[in-house]
Amino acid sequence: MDQVTRGWLIYELTDSALQLGLVRGIQAVPFLLLSPVAGSAADRGAAGNPLGRSVGRGLDGRAAGSLAMIVIYVALPRARHIR
Repeated sequence: MDQVTRGWLIYELTDSALQLGLVRGIQAVPFLLLSPVAGSAADRGAAGNPLGRSVGRGLDGRAAGSLAMIVIYVALPRARHIR
């Protein structure tokens, strides 16, 4: 539901399918880059290691924060969006 509402908001603010596609593509980048690393770490037994879990959460938090800043910058309401 979060992805649908975020996409709807971006499209409503920008009226641009291109910008919506760019934001959706940017949202996928952390998953594409970190999936092989996370899979390898999980296979090596990081599930029993509390430090491994905290590092993973930290990376996830940083990725989410970076994405939020990009979304805010791209979808920042401008005067022309206020009707």
